[in-house]
Amino acid sequence: MTIELNIFSGMLEPKKGSLDKNKDLPVYAGAVRAKNKSAAQVMLHGIFLQFAPELADDYFKPKVWEDIEDVPRPELMGVLTPDFFSDEIVWNAEAGKPERVLVEPELADDGQQNDGATAEKMTAVRPLPANYRAASLVLFGPAEEITANQYGQVMDLVNDEESSFAREMAEAIARESRVLALLPERQEELLAHLRATVKETAQWPDFKRPIVKWIETPPAQHEPVKLTTDSAETGNETHTESGCTLGGGNQTDRVLPHTLATLRHETCLGILGIAMDFDIYELPHAVHERAKKMEETGTDERFTAWWKQFRRTPGILDYSKAAIIALIKSSPEDIYRDPVKLREYINKNLTESDHANPDPLIVDIACGRTSAPLPQKIDETSHNDQTEQTLQDKTELPAVCPARAAELDRELEAAFANSASNEGEKTEVTDHEDDRLPMDAREIEIAHALNDLLSGRTDIMGKEEAEGVVTCTGHLIAEVTPLLIIDIATTEFCLSPNFSDEEIHDIATTILDGWTDDAAVRQKIALDAIVEYRRPEPPKAVVIDPPVVTVKPKKEPEPAPESNPEPITLTYRQQLTLAALQGMCANPAYRGDFDELPHMAAALAAGVISAEAEQRQTT
Repeated sequence: MTIELNIFSGMLEPKKGSLDKNKDLPVYAGAVRAKNKSAAQVMLHGIFLQFAPELADDYFKPKVWEDIEDVPRPELMGVLTPDFFSDEIVWNAEAGKPERVLVEPELADDGQQNDGATAEKMTAVRPLPANYRAASLVLFGPAEEITANQYGQVMDLVNDEESSFAREMAEAIARESRVLALLPERQEELLAHLRATVKETAQWPDFKRPIVKWIETPPAQHEPVKLTTDSAETGNETHTESGCTLGGGNQTDRVLPHTLATLRHETCLGILGIAMDFDIYELPHAVHERAKKMEETGTDERFTAWWKQFRRTPGILDYSKAAIIALIKSSPEDIYRDPVKLREYINKNLTESDHANPDPLIVDIACGRTSAPLPQKIDETSHNDQTEQTLQDKTELPAVCPARAAELDRELEAAFANSASNEGEKTEVTDHEDDRLPMDAREIEIAHALNDLLSGRTDIMGKEEAEGVVTCTGHLIAEVTPLLIIDIATTEFCLSPNFSDEEIHDIATTILDGWTDDAAVRQKIALDAIVEYRRPEPPKAVVIDPPVVTVKPKKEPEPAPESNPEPITLTYRQQLTLAALQGMCANPAYRGDFDELPHMAAALAAGVISAEAEQRQTT
């Protein structure tokens, strides 16, 4: 199997606490050749530890981007430099990559529209890694898409090393994959349960126990949890219930300072504006009194639903009065009855670049002077994204070979169909790339071997026994099968020859017996299983019949010399790969953060061999 290495660049930023102590800490950047982003991140981190081991605790993990056209990258490969970022090259947090500054901001044409287009670009949550999906769920609820700004907040929460209520909850959810598979309504119920029952100072194991208990308890036996919306009575709060900042303090179209108290009143005005029109800047006294009464009673279902979502929206206090009221006034009828759809509607349509001078069309919508829908500024961008996604779908291989699909059971077909549908549900190409590759021919062969095992067509176990073993993992066959394929293929990548069907059956059975949701642990189990399976049998003892005693006893024959098994010779590449794999498995930092340790080890070995080759050429 050949490894195609691509160029990846990375940036290492100092932590805020370290900058407070030493303001001279630079931002390092470097480039490496690796198989994927995860391997590149490991390699850059290893280079940094060799370059400045005394600063290991002062920097975040590398932020990695793939080398593409028009994106700047460091010139030297495998070397970190503090001079990459300058006045001409800056970091774009929303895009997750650097960009070259060509003109000054004040000279840019139509800069306001560009900012709006950037803010409105959406990122699909489903293809993101589990820790990113968990962070998005904690911050923004079960939304299918988030804005670029919200994606940046998700990245900040994932990379934040300081303990917080939101970070610990997201960590626990990421470690319990069943939460991400729940229906959106049940995810909302679980989040409300955790926020009501878990202490603010809790760590992620304190979240894990109630999560498991809640999932394993039948829904009919769940204790009802009131989703509180009265936390803004004082109007002095600065953060959401998940710990994110509410914003505020900047200049908007309001005369008085904007707080949660004024936001509650504007929420009521937006609800009243659905059925009546009025000037939001010269409010009639009668409308003001009706809004005040709605706010005080708090019995209107529309107000409760909208306010609950606004109270959980980071940066909500930064938006103009016109944007808030127009958002509610233009919403689809009865959307407030579905919290998930309401969350998605807010994420997609609450976009604004100039809060002090809102778009005149937005103002007209809020005042009822026009019935036009909310403006959409990125039709061209959306079209381009859809075109890119169409091209991407044409290049991807099907999850299951069509010629042999009939041989798979319904459970396995569901697993592969689910994987294919997830790819098909992507409506746009996002800045965050999915490192997962489509199934190749070898992975399809592994899938068929697993199908034989889980369908009871082997001598190892019957179908009922196989279903029982899978049930003990806490997952469905459709969820377990793709993970087994990845674990076995990844383990096989580091060894030769390829696994036989009997070896695949043995490895899969061993993984299922000791199941864990940690991919690194499962792959370690697979490696131990194949080593044990391929261990040569000890020579059998020679059994000799007792000698017949005659006049003179014969000497007992000497035992036959034991035949020593031929030593297994490994190539230099294999030796480097195994050494790197053992080192990363023994390091808790890598074991907990990455799921493709064998791939990373192979990439590191390839990098060492490449570096040695370049050194020999120079000498």
